Amino acid sequence: MEEILLYGGEIKCNMNRSKKRFIRKNYFLKDHIKIIHDSRNAKEENFDTMQQEDEKVRKSISPLNIKEQHIKVNEYLKFVEVQDRKRDSFVGQK
Repeated sequence: MEEILLYGGEIKCNMNRSKKRFIRKNYFLKDHIKIIHDSRNAKEENFDTMQQEDEKVRKSISPLNIKEQHIKVNEYLKFVEVQDRKRDSFVGQK
């Protein structure tokens, strides 16, 4: 009879240890899952912010801005032509 009680006590002790181990593993996994979810959510927020900034940039590039850029390029080319002519006339004088 004593053996049965001792054996039953061992079984109960092992069950309690197993239960505690299971609970610790469960908390460990829940914590890791939470960390993974938080990390993913942070990356999604960062991605959303980047998309919004990209959209702002795309909206800022309007046809008007492109026309202004063409005008500036043409002005620069005219300036370069004038500089070339001045250089050629200077070289021709020597």
